[in-house]
Amino acid sequence: MKAQCSFQLKKLLILPLFILAFSNIVHGQFYVGGGVNLIKGFTVKKPYLGINLFAEKIEEDQSLYANLSASLKQNEMDEYFPINSSLGFADSVVIGNLSYRYNTLELGKRNYYYSNDLDFGLAVYLAEHITVSYNTVAVNLSSYNTANYHFPSTIPKKGNILCFALGANAGLQYAFVRGIVFGDLGFNYNLIAMPNNLTSQNSNSYSAVNFTFQLGVKKILSFSY
Repeated sequence: MKAQCSFQLKKLLILPLFILAFSNIVHGQFYVGGGVNLIKGFTVKKPYLGINLFAEKIEEDQSLYANLSASLKQNEMDEYFPINSSLGFADSVVIGNLSYRYNTLELGKRNYYYSNDLDFGLAVYLAEHITVSYNTVAVNLSSYNTANYHFPSTIPKKGNILCFALGANAGLQYAFVRGIVFGDLGFNYNLIAMPNNLTSQNSNSYSAVNFTFQLGVKKILSFSY
């Protein structure tokens, strides 16, 4: 868990630098911010709540942006998992479930409309993007006698699904003197999904089509060279 948190922190720190390298615009306006988001799989009943960090570089009425988000994990329905005897007894089963969570990096381009001044007032935007998702799956078991039984080594306790998707967003923002509030709706369609083992393949939380909603704030950072 500590290693995973450290990896996530490194990605968060790299994000603003990535935006600077991603754009070849010499003069521009940079925004950084964050907020909360929801991810709802088309075939999944409950949405996933998460947090996100956001960076954007605007040139006139267009921008390049990156959005990094991580969701809270969510448990699927309880089911029976096999356990093997360690002392020659008959094998048994134990109640457990699979948990699922999203880690996504969205890179895209926004086009702003209906605003003469993006630094103040209301603006509407459309965006197209690519998304890379690293979704984790884990086995959670209820308590059992670990002295007499053990979980089969043929069933991985953890797995992941690496996804590459295309999508679009539509949203609006309102700029104040001290910052900007924004929100948008979007969708992703997975072109490629690569589960790495049996556990990730058995998850019911994966969906090829995902809908997203995010609400956040951002603040301008101005640079000139």
